[in-house]
Amino acid sequence: MTRLLASTALCASLATPALADLTVQEAWGIWKAQFRAYGVTLDASETPEGEALQIGEMRLSFALPEGIGEVYTTFPGPRFAPGDGGTVTVTFPEVMDITLGGEVQDEGAAQVTLQMRGTSQPGVMDGTAQEATTTWAGTGMTGALTGLSVEGEEVPDVTATVTLLPYELRNTTRLNGATVEMTQSARYDGYDVAYGVVLPEAAGGTMDMNGAATGMRVESRSVLPSSGLDLMDLHTQLRGGLSLASRVTAESTRSAQKVIAGGEVIMDQATSAEAYDISMQLDRAGLDYSGTAGAFQADVQDPTIPIPLRFGGEAVDFRVKLPLLKSELAQDVIMRMGLKGLSVQEDLWAMFDPEARLPRDSADIVIDMSGRTTLMMDLVDFPSMIAGDIPDLPATAERATLNELVIAALGARLTGAGDFTLDMDDLESFDGLPRPEGSASFTATGVNALIDTLVEMGLMSDDDVTGFRMMAAMFTRPGEGNDTLLSEIVINAEGQVLINGQRIK
Repeated sequence: MTRLLASTALCASLATPALADLTVQEAWGIWKAQFRAYGVTLDASETPEGEALQIGEMRLSFALPEGIGEVYTTFPGPRFAPGDGGTVTVTFPEVMDITLGGEVQDEGAAQVTLQMRGTSQPGVMDGTAQEATTTWAGTGMTGALTGLSVEGEEVPDVTATVTLLPYELRNTTRLNGATVEMTQSARYDGYDVAYGVVLPEAAGGTMDMNGAATGMRVESRSVLPSSGLDLMDLHTQLRGGLSLASRVTAESTRSAQKVIAGGEVIMDQATSAEAYDISMQLDRAGLDYSGTAGAFQADVQDPTIPIPLRFGGEAVDFRVKLPLLKSELAQDVIMRMGLKGLSVQEDLWAMFDPEARLPRDSADIVIDMSGRTTLMMDLVDFPSMIAGDIPDLPATAERATLNELVIAALGARLTGAGDFTLDMDDLESFDGLPRPEGSASFTATGVNALIDTLVEMGLMSDDDVTGFRMMAAMFTRPGEGNDTLLSEIVINAEGQVLINGQRIK
């Protein structure tokens, strides 16, 4: 009996269409749900063609806050058609004319038209009406500017081109009732972009820009309300689970700009970087934005600089983390900037140090700070800000920490770290600032040798040196090793300030 039931179930499953089959209407429904989630208004016709569905010209518009205007884009709609294995193929025309425009109250309107080629590589959607994954792959695309107008008047002599090298994209969309979740991963072999502008006759010149990247990767995840993103209600939507996260990496990037006016070069600059990596996350915990890059270089030519300027470095990094929503509990704040191996060309050194008295060592700079703060208002409650409904004390501070300080250049080096708690109930001891309690220590090496060299070069006077060394004697003490100075700052519970054990407040 059991075998009979199993055989019957198997035959029934083979005779019944797969539940995971995706229809063209369901595929188009997922697209529309994505647009709604981003707060975008869609206008497009739908024309059934047998089992396929052809979408007419699409207009996507986004209303700017407070009714001050809108931005929009129009382009030919895709064709959804049944594919193999219950999938749906999505195909755009080989050549697409795209319009980008916008209008801002009291500022005017502008519109750009582009023509893209190589857009006909079909995407494949696989899944159900509630969750589907789309994959795209192509050998590349090219685009060119075909028109630019401001206030209805055509702007002549403007050119722009973009080339997208082979790419692969994968996007998964989940409709979870109250929210729409989208995850995307993309790989681009690279891109090239360039634009040029012929300046007005009075200026008599041109402006050109180009840029490129290789080995790009993009990862992103968005959780948005199905009713649509609303910037004026962002604080409420963040509490409701809205989140945006992305990471962009590239093996290398470069850009260049050149401006010529009146037959002379007004500006000529070029930059490049290796191992580019930028991440961003926005959610109820706040904004977390960070990035790193490997070896970088910049070349700048400017009439105000007597020689072309070239500088570069080994690595750079930064991070900013800020809370955005009001909370009864203290939240973390992080600010960091790091620059390693900064150097400039020998020509620049020779301008003010032709005898090479100063060490040519590359410079290092690190400033890494963190803290704890309690917000008394939502920093993204834009309606309250516009109405002026802001508390007298928008935030309180609980802790301030100097995790790392490094400034190294010209043979001298300063390092430091410190940690302080802050008492918001005592705003008198330090003239309106919360009273700190804690300590910080600093170490400086090579400072006296640097000062002696600057005096020999005539860049500092004896009076300058005397004043500096008197000040240093008050706030520092000799450390171990040659030309080493130490300083320890302590602020106690009574608000007393001690430097190297000596009370100065």
